[in-house]
Amino acid sequence: MKNINLCILLLIGLIAYTQEDCELTIQDYKKIPQPTAKDFEGEYQFGESEAEWDLCVLYNHNKLYARLGTYDFSKPELTYIIKRIEPYLDNGILKFKDYHATYSIYHSKYDNEKTIIEDNGTDNICWSGSGERTFKRPKGQYPETSFVKLTLEELQSYSKQELKIMRNEIFARRGHIFIRGGAMESYFSKQNWYFKKHKIGEDDLSDIEKHNIKTILLLEKY
Repeated sequence: MKNINLCILLLIGLIAYTQEDCELTIQDYKKIPQPTAKDFEGEYQFGESEAEWDLCVLYNHNKLYARLGTYDFSKPELTYIIKRIEPYLDNGILKFKDYHATYSIYHSKYDNEKTIIEDNGTDNICWSGSGERTFKRPKGQYPETSFVKLTLEELQSYSKQELKIMRNEIFARRGHIFIRGGAMESYFSKQNWYFKKHKIGEDDLSDIEKHNIKTILLLEKY
């Protein structure tokens, strides 16, 4: 049901775009030649106000991760809905297994900001997203654990030691204080991004992080 609601909201955003939003052309941008998967990493914002939505892309360990996000204004309490989508790179174009749009990557000629533009077969730009400066890549060796919900299949190739670090890294990003003299304190104290603040509990974690911790624990037990 959540996926259906998200698709409806994105459709509303498409309809809400006016002709004025399509007046920019490809000539206003410079295409990045032979882009790599890493080049697409960023947070790209589309639309305005209630029609606004985000495409976030993360690249790590030779794999792309992506998610769509939008606010659901239909409920009394404002809710941000996230849907994971499966991206891949095809001859320098960002495509998705379960999402119809395809994107090429450009730099704006005005401020040099990285921008992705939907390939719609014309010179008009109706769907372009920018905002790489707003992207906050999760810290650590396994940022994907705080970015999207991972599956057992994606995690089963890791060793138990790697899974342990992966799981505890979720807490470390939030400044969790580990047991003094323990293996995790020793490991994370050597990471330049880690700053201990206070004890972190399950209530301090996102739904994505809670899901991934449970999934990792299932593999750690066997």
